[in-house]
Amino acid sequence: MSKIKTGESRILNVTDQGHRRIFVGLKWDPTPKQTSFARLQEAISGHKAYHDLDLSCFVYNRRHECISVISGKTAVSGIDAIYHSGDDPNGHNSLSGDDEQISVELAHLPDEVQTLVFKIEVLSSIPFSEIKSPLARMVDGYSNYHFLKIPLSHEKKAAYVMALVYRSDSDKNQWMFKFVNAYEDPKPVSRWKQSLKDFTSRA
Repeated sequence: MSKIKTGESRILNVTDQGHRRIFVGLKWDPTPKQTSFARLQEAISGHKAYHDLDLSCFVYNRRHECISVISGKTAVSGIDAIYHSGDDPNGHNSLSGDDEQISVELAHLPDEVQTLVFKIEVLSSIPFSEIKSPLARMVDGYSNYHFLKIPLSHEKKAAYVMALVYRSDSDKNQWMFKFVNAYEDPKPVSRWKQSLKDFTSRA
């Protein structure tokens, strides 16, 4: 993995074997076993004592319309080539080192799919800086080569737009990725669809 700058785009050199699969993974360490005092603090503050992070993918067509959203909460994308490992509400899953994972078979994506936007959000009302060891990565599913590997633990925000994966304008079978690296405030899915659309128009 070579160093990449925020806003930089590169060719996504994915191994042809394995349906040209990539995956985006998210991991974080769970909180210690909850005590009675922690549960009391949770009731008073309204903030969850456990850390619930959600990895999602927003799918856009060439007209920058959002045609599908997949996350741990929705589980089904409506697009057979995109899969979510399932919701992990507290960081205990650790699937191959990741607590949540989205897998994409680029070779099988419908022609209408132009851009994928990968977003992470803390659903338990706390910033990344209060979560132990949160890490996001984008990997070649066959060779395990890391295109991106991003620690998230120093930020005061609770949402993160990681990257775009999109088709090249000159060749629909060539995929690119752009390192967005943008921290934002949480918002409803309907508002995410609109705000992430702005990133797709700048790809």
